[in-house]
Amino acid sequence: MSKEPKDYQNQPLYDRLARKRFQTRLVLALENVIACFWRMALWGLFFSGLWLLQIPSIAGKSGTIACLIIYLAGLILLFWHDVRHFRWPTLRDIDLRLETSSALAHRPLTALDDKLANPQEQTARALWNRNKSRALVTIYKLKTPLPRPIFVSQDPFALRMLAVLVLVVGIIVAGPAWKERIQIGLNPLYGEEEKKPDSGISIWVTPPTYTGKEQIILQGHGKYKEAIDIPEGSKIKIQVARGFGQPYLRISEQRIPLKRADGKNWSLEIDAPPGGTLKITQMGWPRAHVPYRLIPDSPPEISLVEAPRAIEKGQMQVILKVKDDYSVNDLVMHMRLDENYAGDPLGTAFTDTRAVVSPPATEVELKPVYDLAWHPWAGLPVVIEMAALDHKKQAVELSPIHTTLPERTFQHPVARKLITMRKRLIRAPEAASSNISKELFDIMVQPGAYSGHPVVFLSLKTMSARLAYNPSLENIRGVIAQLWDTALQIEEGNMAMAARNLREAQRNLEATLNDPDATQEQINQALDQFREALANYFQEIIAEMQKQLANGEMVTLPPEMFASVMNPEDLQDFLDELSAQAMAGNKDAAREMLSKLQQTMDSMQTSPGQMQMPKDMQFMMKGISELQKLIEKQEHLLDQTKMKAEPFRKMQQSQTFGEQLPLDAEILKQLWGDDFVPPPSLAPPMEETLPTPSVDTSQNKDEQEALRHMLGQLMQEAGAGMGEIPENMGNAELEMRDAAKHLGGNRPDLSIPHQEAAIEHLKQSMDQMSQKLSQQLKKMMALSMGNGMGKTDPLGRPLQDNENGSSIFPSSKVKIPDGSERKKVRDILDSLRRRSGELERPDYELEYYRRLMQQF
Repeated sequence: MSKEPKDYQNQPLYDRLARKRFQTRLVLALENVIACFWRMALWGLFFSGLWLLQIPSIAGKSGTIACLIIYLAGLILLFWHDVRHFRWPTLRDIDLRLETSSALAHRPLTALDDKLANPQEQTARALWNRNKSRALVTIYKLKTPLPRPIFVSQDPFALRMLAVLVLVVGIIVAGPAWKERIQIGLNPLYGEEEKKPDSGISIWVTPPTYTGKEQIILQGHGKYKEAIDIPEGSKIKIQVARGFGQPYLRISEQRIPLKRADGKNWSLEIDAPPGGTLKITQMGWPRAHVPYRLIPDSPPEISLVEAPRAIEKGQMQVILKVKDDYSVNDLVMHMRLDENYAGDPLGTAFTDTRAVVSPPATEVELKPVYDLAWHPWAGLPVVIEMAALDHKKQAVELSPIHTTLPERTFQHPVARKLITMRKRLIRAPEAASSNISKELFDIMVQPGAYSGHPVVFLSLKTMSARLAYNPSLENIRGVIAQLWDTALQIEEGNMAMAARNLREAQRNLEATLNDPDATQEQINQALDQFREALANYFQEIIAEMQKQLANGEMVTLPPEMFASVMNPEDLQDFLDELSAQAMAGNKDAAREMLSKLQQTMDSMQTSPGQMQMPKDMQFMMKGISELQKLIEKQEHLLDQTKMKAEPFRKMQQSQTFGEQLPLDAEILKQLWGDDFVPPPSLAPPMEETLPTPSVDTSQNKDEQEALRHMLGQLMQEAGAGMGEIPENMGNAELEMRDAAKHLGGNRPDLSIPHQEAAIEHLKQSMDQMSQKLSQQLKKMMALSMGNGMGKTDPLGRPLQDNENGSSIFPSSKVKIPDGSERKKVRDILDSLRRRSGELERPDYELEYYRRLMQQF
């Protein structure tokens, strides 16, 4: 189109015409593209739907390859038939479409491009200009044309709707796996590569907690080649997302329908059956095939290593070995009277159940200690039956063990009399009750025999009265138990009672933790009772250690030293961890801690103070005593020296009383000149001219030399016993030598500082020796409590030693979080589980959540 210069006044009209022509060009190009490519597009959509529905896969790999060949051949044919007719619209086509769609007569757009044949003729030129002006006016009437329908004429049977329908159904069925299915259709060899997760089918296998096995998560369709191992008792949860029809689970001959979980998902949760294969089908089509092996839970094993033997104070120890494929849960000891025994003593059979911690598939040696000396059958033939139970309550028993139940030997004469009465009452309750009542009364009226203990006195009076006034069988049973408690009180004091209370509190706590119906309040109450009993027991152990060290003619160490050996803070940390596990609902972990504590207490010596001390520790205990005596004697000598130094102190006070301030000679020279001569009053007094008090400290010197000689002998023994001489002892010896020198010169005032320094060095030596002895006592206690208590915590985790040495209850590197931290962790895990079940999330996000959950 050409414009004359004078037509620039109609520029807006020409700009509008250009825009309309551009829009019409696009419409015509779109119509040509659709006309030439719609068959190819629908051909691709149709085959995409077939691939999403996996219809070619029905015939296997050959069907998929044949379908791909047909698709490619049809695509080439349609490209040759349709695409070669494609052409871009010309200006003539554009103007004609604009004139037609705008209903313009006489083709005005063509007139705008016409050229005048004889422009020199004025009449013709005026007529041409007038016609052109009319054509320009029609530009305001131009309308952008709409695309014309093409499918009506070229697809009268609407086969295009079939292709779209197949595609939509395929997308719904495939879900997030659409990309994988398209890739398999375009590349049949893609199916031989590693299978990617498909969130359409999810299988969770959760083994029982006691197995220690991690949860198994299977994601994806198809057949799994390798069988998975599923422990017996596991829970299997299946979730199927999307798809048409109700899915079913086939195991052996069973066909179990999945239940509708929501509008998109089906789910099912069952116990792992012994089928061997999990098959999931939907609308008759197999969606997943998972082979598995059900691993049975074998019964535990138990073997006797050493027959029951008596140890200190009538306790009985049995050494045996246990083993289980996962873990032994309980060790049960049942004691009954031997049927071959002719008598009929009072008493009932006794059963003791203890929690056991054993690694999976590992043989563990146990050395349980049973304190049954209190039982009425102590000293009689009994039958011991031992059994090991796993978490499934599968029990394996040892052959019955025939033995004599150990009895305790008492040293106190009154305690021995009470135990003798108890035996008579057990074997002939009705005949012996009257005589025993009188004998108890006779003992009661002799308080000197039992040190006048008020508790013993009241107990004797009560038992005598019960047997005298109401000798019923029920009362006799109560007196039998009371006789034992009274004898223990006389023999040991509170130690035995504390141990018995601890055993009862521990049994009560174990029974509460084993009770599935126990409330949190009941668990807390049992924990409080156990906490109090355990603290009392260890306090009595400390007191017993002091008592036995004193009886062994060794110095009684300070109470703070024993308190540091059995640190209350360590005990509190252990109890806090036990409480945290129980309150968090982790009963198995709490029972394991109780089992570790029981094994530790079994390995402890009944008399903790009777430990075989090494030579260096024996010397340190003796050295502490000798240093204490030496310090006391040196302090006594210091007091005597201060009394004899009193005249020197008074003389110094009289010389300094009213003394004027000294004058500075240099200042006087500056005031009076260099010829100034100091007066005699400014001259310093001559010390040698002062009178000295007359005292005799030769005897004190001899005492100081004797003390220095005692210190020298102690230093020699320290070098032999400890391998080194403490530095403070050497310093103290030097100070004593200077003190003796001044005492020999009858100058007690000059000897006092050296004596005070010697006392300070001796005290520092005793403190260092006490600290070293305390650390070694801690290590001995940790070793005597056995079984690596100083290496791992009650749950078998690595420990770190305290700053001051080993401890009976070392602190663990693994700290139990507080309530807020545990709640935060639970919230995070709940969020991960919830998000991993939202199948509309992308595959990579679901896989990320599954990896996070596997860590927990």
